[in-house]
Amino acid sequence: MKKEKLGSITRDMTMDEALHHVVNRFPNRIALVSDNRGVSYGQLLAQVQSLAECFNQFGLREGDRVATLLWSGEEFVYTFFAVSELGAVIAPLPPRLRRHQMEAYLRELKPSLVVTSSEVEIPDGLPALRNLQQEMPELKAVIVTDEPSDRELSFSEMLAKPQDGPIDLKEEPAQ
Repeated sequence: MKKEKLGSITRDMTMDEALHHVVNRFPNRIALVSDNRGVSYGQLLAQVQSLAECFNQFGLREGDRVATLLWSGEEFVYTFFAVSELGAVIAPLPPRLRRHQMEAYLRELKPSLVVTSSEVEIPDGLPALRNLQQEMPELKAVIVTDEPSDRELSFSEMLAKPQDGPIDLKEEPAQ
């Protein structure tokens, strides 16, 4: 099969392969900006790999499904690439579903993990997710990005592997 090149990235690369390719070429370029701080491609990859390792410890394997109920933002980016890194499948769901819609989607999807935020606009969304976790043996964990549980690492701790901190975009670069 002939690969069609797009620059030096081919159409049949997976998303994690494309990220690795960009990191090899531009490790110090800014990949992600949030709250006036930048994350380089190298830092992004390190954090993605750290999160992927945590997902693996939850039992996530190649081909498993991960449902997200997240707004567009850095948590989604990290989750997207971490899921791709493991060869799992991401299923983004809108964080504004009605409770019965969310439950129906998740029962049909049968995800191994759900990654969400306490900011979802689903009535009783987090308690409903916890109840579903009891009903669905394949649902190994519900990870709430901004609400760590007493027994699990917080989302930010899952990303904590990189040695270099975020780049503060408010500071003037050193001359």
